[in-house]
Amino acid sequence: MVQLIFTFTLLVDNIIKYKYNNQNPHKQQFLDLLVFLSGKANLRLDKSKLIEVNEMFTNDFHSTLDNLINSRPLFKTAKLQTIEEDVAISYGFRNSAAHKIKDRPYIHENFNKVVDRVFNVFFLAVQVLY
Repeated sequence: MVQLIFTFTLLVDNIIKYKYNNQNPHKQQFLDLLVFLSGKANLRLDKSKLIEVNEMFTNDFHSTLDNLINSRPLFKTAKLQTIEEDVAISYGFRNSAAHKIKDRPYIHENFNKVVDRVFNVFFLAVQVLY
């Protein structure tokens, strides 16, 4: 199931990359793509916040995912909008899925929620970029 979620994040990666390449042919990391999408969609997720989210996922994948799925604040300064949480979830899976995610039962229990959140990012990219 984790591999399937990772595949969905690759879909998001590719749909953003198609538009991103026209403006920024050199940087191709998912982080850069999500910063680009966030800017186009007028979201508050900048590079520093996404790097911080990545660190949270690296340090405690389960708690970070749980907080995002349940719309609990990640940052002390501001609560993320739902779509920003969706972007953060996508980033966490895209960066972490290639590595071993230890709490697979939790992911299996929340598979539909995670997939819905990743697809929200896909639909956002289509709406904003196309």
